[in-house]
Amino acid sequence: HTHARVQMSAPPGPVKSLAERRAAARERLKALSVQRRESKEVEEARRQAKLAAAAAKAEAAQDKAAGKEQEGARREDGTAGKPQIEKAAKIKAVSGKLQKKKQEEARSEDGTAGTPREAKTVERKTASAKLQKSQKENHRKPNARLPDSADKARSAAERPPPKEKKWKKRPVVPLVPIDVPSTLGTDAYREKHNIVCKPASCCAPLETFEAAEPLVGAHFVGALRERGFLAPSPIQAQAWPLALGGQDVVAIAQTGSGKTLAYLVPALVRLREKASPSTAGEPALP
Repeated sequence: HTHARVQMSAPPGPVKSLAERRAAARERLKALSVQRRESKEVEEARRQAKLAAAAAKAEAAQDKAAGKEQEGARREDGTAGKPQIEKAAKIKAVSGKLQKKKQEEARSEDGTAGTPREAKTVERKTASAKLQKSQKENHRKPNARLPDSADKARSAAERPPPKEKKWKKRPVVPLVPIDVPSTLGTDAYREKHNIVCKPASCCAPLETFEAAEPLVGAHFVGALRERGFLAPSPIQAQAWPLALGGQDVVAIAQTGSGKTLAYLVPALVRLREKASPSTAGEPALP
């Protein structure tokens, strides 16, 4: 099925003359000009409203800033909150008067009127007499004098001089041995090279290569001697027996004192002890 849409056209109207068409065009132009004028008036009214709102907002901000300045000035001269303080003082004075009046009425009823007033007068007289007496006593005492610069200098001169600190001077010892050392013994060796062990019961240092050879091995001792080393440095002499004995070592020494070989030689000794021979097709494994 097909749906056909048929649009019926309106019957043509009467043909207008040129003058009528011109008049109609003028009327449309006049209506457009009126509409534009009204829209411009609306836009102008909106703009004026926005300007008025902005002016009111700026005025409110100025009033707020002026209020803050006045409050800050009152705080500086100590008059901040003065109206509230005056009001509270007035209320307190009125309440005090009312309470005093009630007390007087109660005293007049039981026949004790005037007694508190007389007691208050006696207290005032006693207080004034005590004040006068204390003033007379203070007047008789000599005026206290503040310490001046001469007094301060005198007190500083009377003070004992500070004790001088005595520093124990140690002899300058090279970091690495420059000649074949002689055996000094554990305490003398540590004293000479400023070695501090914690705990103090740690094993004795290896002062010479002859003493270190049973632990380090002839292979490494010979290699060190070939490279010009005459004896273990102090950090090496104390660290080697501890590390090779299986203990944990934390060593602190100056730069250039031989710390690298102090931990590297024991590691190489252990690797050499645990090394297994390699075959032609396998690399050497520790």
